[in-house]
Amino acid sequence: PSQVFGPPSEDSHGSSTPWEPFRNVTTYCLMDWSYAHNSINATSLNGLVRNVILQGDFSTAHLEGFSAQAELDRMD
Repeated sequence: PSQVFGPPSEDSHGSSTPWEPFRNVTTYCLMDWSYAHNSINATSLNGLVRNVILQGDFSTAHLEGFSAQAELDRMD
């Protein structure tokens, strides 16, 4: 990406909410992460949220110490 992605400073918009224009810090973090990865599109991001994060049995505690490579190796 050719432009900087991130929350506007208070000087630029007079906002005290650092994650604006997003609704909350969670949405900001998700969009910030996706913006840094050119291979992630809106459909994939929606799928991640709806099919993984919003599932009733999803727990952030399960991700403590997470390693994508270790999980990929486990599937081999």
